[in-house]
Amino acid sequence: AQAALAAIPLRMSVGRADCQSGENNLVTRYFLSVAGAGQDGYLFHRVVSGEKRTFGITVYFAKAFWVWFAHRMEWFSADISATDATERQPVTQFLAVRLHDFGSMLRDLAPGASLLHEDFRVVLFKTSGRWSYLLYVLRGILGTNWQIPKIECHNAKRIRLTPTGVVPVYLEADGELLGHLPAEITLIPNALTLLVPPGFDARQPARQ
Repeated sequence: AQAALAAIPLRMSVGRADCQSGENNLVTRYFLSVAGAGQDGYLFHRVVSGEKRTFGITVYFAKAFWVWFAHRMEWFSADISATDATERQPVTQFLAVRLHDFGSMLRDLAPGASLLHEDFRVVLFKTSGRWSYLLYVLRGILGTNWQIPKIECHNAKRIRLTPTGVVPVYLEADGELLGHLPAEITLIPNALTLLVPPGFDARQPARQ
């Protein structure tokens, strides 16, 4: 209660994801922290809600290891729009991140991401190398500045994701399965108010 009374109201932008549902209907969802397509989308596709209630976070670690070890990575296209220019990238994993610190083992998923920025910090996995994935996760856990070959960070306000094969590529946001590609990720400015601790602006991370 004391923290709420001392908090500062701050307007925030939110992410919007438009994708295809399991019945191939267009669905729209909003998210605050992160949206991802590829391996993490497949992970949440495999996690059953009953398993989450019974085993909690343990089921995510177990399924994530299985996906990393055995699941075939599917390539798809990511059209990244920063301003007026659009660049198409072939990827096996995509992340649109708005949060700097996830407050768990994964300390920094996308260096330079912030709720205070009016864009996404986009992570593109332009590789099917399983060890590259593992190194990137370890980088986030350890909070290092490792540069992993063929894994890039960009800034973008709009992203179009298009499948290039017949196997579905799944999309998740804030830990919930939304549907599958094609999908479009956009930013809705000035969307809601959050109560934040005094001095929150001073902790805005610099771009890296």
